[in-house]
Amino acid sequence: MSIVFESGILHFADNCETYSSLPEAPKNFIKTVPVTWDSTLLLAGYPRKDCVMARKSGDTWYIGGINGTDEKLSWEIDLSRLKGGGFSASVIADGDSNTSFSSSESKIKSGEKLKVEVLPFGGFVATLKPGL
Repeated sequence: MSIVFESGILHFADNCETYSSLPEAPKNFIKTVPVTWDSTLLLAGYPRKDCVMARKSGDTWYIGGINGTDEKLSWEIDLSRLKGGGFSASVIADGDSNTSFSSSESKIKSGEKLKVEVLPFGGFVATLKPGL
């Protein structure tokens, strides 16, 4: 949600034990997510259904998406507006439940789409760095 929602103060509201028990990928993301943005784009969305936002810091794009429905969604996100020749992508998404995570690394060539599945009322975050 730190990518999807705009806030003057970036904060994460939970207790220390919750953050300590996270898998490495989400824990590292929380440690390194920027607090200011150079650019913000709405990539997809419809009120009360879903939202996919892209935020840029330096040469890195952060993509965040939330599913506002009670159905599993499969997204193919068009990245052409990000103006890159390709990206190394790190994706953190829903695991088997909304309280578990999956993480993956991939290469996305120019013209390809980011493919992500999210659970009902779930979401994902992706970090896209330039180059392959």
